[in-house]
Amino acid sequence: MKRLFASLALSCLLLTLAHAQLQPYAPLSVEAGRSAFITRPGVTAAYSLDNDTVQAEAVAGGFRLTGKEPGTAIVVLVTLDGAHPISVTVLEPPHPRGYRGASGFPGQTVEYGHYEVRYNNSPNQVTGYETITQIAGNRQIKVQVMNTDAAPGQGDAPVEFPLFSYEIATPRRSLTLVDRLVNNTDLTMNQELLRGVHLVNGPWEFHAGITSMTQYQDFLLPTQRVEVAGLSRHFQLNSHSALEGNLYYFKAGSDAGAVATSGPIATLFYQYSRMHDFAATAEIGVGQGVAVAAKAERDTETEKLLANFRYQSSKIAALSIYQLHGRMANLSWSDKLTEHLMGSLSASDTDVNLPQNKELVDTATLDPVYWINKHLGITGGLTASRFLDVQPPQPGVRSAGYLAGPELLWAHAGGSFQFQQLKNSGNVPDSTNYSVTAQASTTHMMASAFFNSQSQTPVFAPVQSSTQPELQQLLLHESQMTQNPLQMSQFVQQTASLSSQGYVSPVEIVLAAERKQYGVTIDSSGDREGHLSLQGLINASSGGNTPPVRLVMGSATWSRKVGLNNAVNAGFSLFRSNTGGQSQLQPVVQISFQHQLNTVPRWIVPGRRGSIDGHVFVDNAYSQTFTRGAAPLDGVLIYLDGRRTAHTDKNGYFAFHGVPWGTHSVQVDYHDSRAFYYTSSSPKEVPAGGTADFGISFAKG
Repeated sequence: MKRLFASLALSCLLLTLAHAQLQPYAPLSVEAGRSAFITRPGVTAAYSLDNDTVQAEAVAGGFRLTGKEPGTAIVVLVTLDGAHPISVTVLEPPHPRGYRGASGFPGQTVEYGHYEVRYNNSPNQVTGYETITQIAGNRQIKVQVMNTDAAPGQGDAPVEFPLFSYEIATPRRSLTLVDRLVNNTDLTMNQELLRGVHLVNGPWEFHAGITSMTQYQDFLLPTQRVEVAGLSRHFQLNSHSALEGNLYYFKAGSDAGAVATSGPIATLFYQYSRMHDFAATAEIGVGQGVAVAAKAERDTETEKLLANFRYQSSKIAALSIYQLHGRMANLSWSDKLTEHLMGSLSASDTDVNLPQNKELVDTATLDPVYWINKHLGITGGLTASRFLDVQPPQPGVRSAGYLAGPELLWAHAGGSFQFQQLKNSGNVPDSTNYSVTAQASTTHMMASAFFNSQSQTPVFAPVQSSTQPELQQLLLHESQMTQNPLQMSQFVQQTASLSSQGYVSPVEIVLAAERKQYGVTIDSSGDREGHLSLQGLINASSGGNTPPVRLVMGSATWSRKVGLNNAVNAGFSLFRSNTGGQSQLQPVVQISFQHQLNTVPRWIVPGRRGSIDGHVFVDNAYSQTFTRGAAPLDGVLIYLDGRRTAHTDKNGYFAFHGVPWGTHSVQVDYHDSRAFYYTSSSPKEVPAGGTADFGISFAKG
């Protein structure tokens, strides 16, 4: 342990000179019980901080998410340019609508949950989050509570309880009081927190309340008040398709009138799915204008497709929190065309209408790779982009050109070199860009580095905020970290809601005559040491119509499981920025502790409780019941309801205390090099207050 802390201290010191950074990606979602492949070249590792909610793994060409139960968790991706946290929301499957997670057999009562305490000095706040679930037969009770103790800025009020939710559900009905993350449709409410009353009764769904909070990473910001009432009716057409009608009404408060639009909206939503390899949705909405949305996803062994499109006219009713007026579209596609040829296409279109700003950002890149052999590939493709400031009007830039370079790949090493030549519109000189990447790995460690140089390239002007200086600093780092037009388009989409609510000024795209970036990542993982990630980056841009900007970043993040039920996460980052001659140094510290709960606190869900105990012993006589003198087996792992665990002591004895009244499943997980079999059934159904003995025989036969 002393060596571990010494290594961490040395790493933090080195990172001050090595300049690392931790950059997040856009939030994602996956349905419970389903897997989703996300195309993202360069992912070398992926892990989830809450495997009970979602599981993650790196695969060729991207990473795969598997939803376990509805909720939200953080997934960390390790790529060539650093470690990136992603907020992943596991959604309730739409078929059937009444799905509410796991259910037990008649008479069984299962309880589980977890709590987390997190400190972050930017923003300066301590956050506590607790979620617990009780399943009694086909009835489920779920409680979620989040509390923040923040030091607000002058004139600001802290968000003390940004989340409190109490849900009671059966397979066909559910009632949720106070807060719920509503995921209805793209044009009504899509992953938005609504504080009020939520009712599901078979195919009917009703929501009424007010919007209460906007979250951007760890920043909890009071949102503009919008009153919402909505009613939905679901129709299952067949095993592959469903139809849903929605009628919603939005009423914007005085503080939201500038961006939110009051009024009714009626939508018709169609959903189609074919096994797990293709899914598509389409929605049309009418009211004081029109709106259209569509999505398509395909995931096979060779082809990956993810596409979405949304358009909302300027007068149609909308929350204007995440669904802003205008047009947004994204496309990501990859396919193994032949044995040696791999094709990929990425594109985006952003046209968001904000009160004081309107920008058009369009990008498209066709990037095929031809593998001459299993170690050497050749990249050659086309790229085009457009950046236009429509309001206020300013000169924009259009670019089009080609890219080419070799790709190298071995079992434990790889790299690439890419040259890009672009023809720019107007009086802007042509761009010449190139980038170099390299990586190497062992069983428990991976290291990577990259360098890129760009000329006459679009970049973001420094982000401004008069009310949230810490948020401004974060967005400054993220905006300057965007490496290509596609990432710039995604950043505009992610931050448009912050601009619409006045937390930051609308982002502005300018032209830099020269830009260079250097980055390094070291990632180590082991059962004893935990997961340690070190990142460093230097970014510098100058010339053109932007002030000189130089960012130096370094960070270390560490996570480790402590026992079966605990996890510790710690991170330290150091950011130094110099914008137009003004220098600023910002350290960021984040520490969290997570603990898995095996029982529900009685003050939340009161009820009678008892204990379940028993022995694991050698039962060559096939008695199936432990008696004095039987040979005990110590250190054997025992599961209660598939979640709670215990080990037998030297007497072969185990016990679970505080077990809710009802019937439970007890299962033994025994391993031995000798041939053996269980003389008693495993798992066993045992009532609270009962005994479960497990006999193991090494007799032949």
